[in-house]
Formats: sequence, structure tokens, C-alpha cells
Amino acid sequence: MDKLNRLDESSLEKITGGIAEAGDDEEAKKRTPPQLMLIACKYCEQPFEADVQKDSALCPHCGKVNQFFG
Repeated sequence: MDKLNRLDESSLEKITGGIAEAGDDEEAKKRTPPQLMLIACKYCEQPFEADVQKDSALCPHCGKVNQFFG
């Protein structure tokens, strides 16, 4: 059986365009545009736009924090 050639982490990221190209993970998150979605507040049921990439959003109507799971 032929010997497999394995790529080191940096070579693999150059090919696949991995996180090495994006820089630090926190920096990449800051550059990512928000993914806004219209949601209804869990408490007052009023609709508002929230960034679904975050784990929580503050309702502009009642001021309570809505948490997203999953």
C-alpha cells in the first residue's frame, strides 16, 4: 500500500481557505455582517429585529433579554 501524504495544518488552511485566512476568531466574528431576523419577544410578544448569530437580544419594547438556544 502506498504511503499517504498528510498536509500540515497551515498547508490545509491555505487550500481550504480556513480560519488562518480570516485571522483571529474574534476578529473574524467582528467582520461578519449581522444576520438579522424579525423575532417576537418572548415576554411582550412585540416583533423586533435581532442578530441570530448572537445568543441573546435585548427587546427594545420591554427591555428584557431574549435568549436563543441551539
